[in-house]
Amino acid sequence: MLAPLLLLAGHAFQGLSAPELGPMVSPGSAALFHQLVIGIEEDLQAGQFSRAATKARLLPGTAITIRWDATNAPSDLRESYEEARDAAIKQWRQNIPQLDLKLVQARADIKISFEPLLAKAPGETYPAGAALFFSDSKSEPRLEAVIGLKRGVERRATTEREVGNSVLYAIGAYLGVERTTSYGGALAYIDVPTSVPARVMAHEVFVANTNLHVASELEAAIKAHRRLTPARPGLFLEPEQIDLPETLQGERAPFSLQVNNRGNSPLSLQVAGDCSCVHVSGGGVIASHESTLIRGEVDTSELSGQFHRRVILTSNDPNHPVLGASVRVNVRPAYRILSSQPKVVIIGDQGADLEAYLVIEPGIKITPLSVRLDGLKGKVTYEPWSGNLADPDRKEPARPREGYLFRIHVDPTDFGVSAQIGIAVATDNPKFPVLRRGFGIQRGIAVSPDELYLGEVGAKARPFSFLVSRPGHPFRLLSASSDTPYLKVGKLPTDSKDEFKLSVSYLGHALPGPIRASILLTTDEPTQRTVVLRVSGEAR
Repeated sequence: MLAPLLLLAGHAFQGLSAPELGPMVSPGSAALFHQLVIGIEEDLQAGQFSRAATKARLLPGTAITIRWDATNAPSDLRESYEEARDAAIKQWRQNIPQLDLKLVQARADIKISFEPLLAKAPGETYPAGAALFFSDSKSEPRLEAVIGLKRGVERRATTEREVGNSVLYAIGAYLGVERTTSYGGALAYIDVPTSVPARVMAHEVFVANTNLHVASELEAAIKAHRRLTPARPGLFLEPEQIDLPETLQGERAPFSLQVNNRGNSPLSLQVAGDCSCVHVSGGGVIASHESTLIRGEVDTSELSGQFHRRVILTSNDPNHPVLGASVRVNVRPAYRILSSQPKVVIIGDQGADLEAYLVIEPGIKITPLSVRLDGLKGKVTYEPWSGNLADPDRKEPARPREGYLFRIHVDPTDFGVSAQIGIAVATDNPKFPVLRRGFGIQRGIAVSPDELYLGEVGAKARPFSFLVSRPGHPFRLLSASSDTPYLKVGKLPTDSKDEFKLSVSYLGHALPGPIRASILLTTDEPTQRTVVLRVSGEAR
């Protein structure tokens, strides 16, 4: 009797099938979208189809309505803002032809409006360029995008190009694409003033299309009352920190990472280094409870000293959509370009003369073929050299070194107060084809910044500061004063004889309107008794 029972049990188990998993979300999807997908799948698993349908109305679809509210926008800019809006909508349509984007006056999926000034961007000192607000309420837009009319520390007026970038960003966010750092992309949104037009990138199109497919699959499952198991891939990374052995500059430092998928569904993985010197390969789709090896290397051609970068792993793990592995290596320099002079050189009526030393590590062969001076007019010569020289940046005392001496003469050209120059040395070493070193050039005593911008100030007092310096040439600062009663200038304590830091206190209560003022400094330098710093801003 036991055998037939076992046979029946066997047939029963053969009839059972594995639970159907929810559709696979793409790496690069917004966390909010992924959480919504998981919530719908949990309701489907529990048989709560009505509740799943209620949540599903928050999913993005191909028919998208947009309400445009330019009430707060300057009247003379509204037409150009609308043209930028239309161009952004057209760009998304061209990349995803099935999108039906329409402007409406009633409640819409996306509302776009304007405000004079937004709160500060997270972790920054300047205001956000645009703020996005998602809502689950039926009576509100799914997404409200508010565009600031002032940008950056300088509170510059928002241009039509920046409005277009903001609209591109808002539509991508509605489609469930995460904000990224990919330069120039629609979701690589920047809050500061920019003249660069954003473009919808191929990877953003892929994520948006995948999200639309996921939404369609979930809606079909709800309609069919089909139970789904939430797809939860689980990314586990080892090691999370890689310490590589010391590497000679110019060599490649290899490393590897193992990625395990501890979840119940396929893990879709993308990997990249956080700088062009970190090269990685691998990724793709990793089956549940499987693993893969990510191989990479650090190109040390342009590195020297302690190096710390990250490998960024973007996946469809709902709990860890972005993870990073730290890569550390000490790069022993193959060469250094040193100078015993200050980093900023003072130029006089006859120009400026300075020296730089290309010191080469023993065993390394680098021979200069030519040298070029960049930035200002002048001349550079070079010759073999040996002698004792310190390396302050690496905290190395003077010791015997060998290499080449470069003598640089900068012509007394008219360049204002300060400028940057550099030498570019072409060599015979293919690992180091061009070596570069930069220098600052300054005329007399200078202030930094060359103009003090207060931004928008109100009734409250606010502190500011600036520097006045002449590196390598001591001077005395005799007095500092302002030509307006709204500013108070003070000298901060320092042991330096060639650089001073001064405080500027805005005392508040300036009359509304533009602020135009000057700070007058007097010195003991016979050829430069006075130095003037211009001050500007806007009083509210």
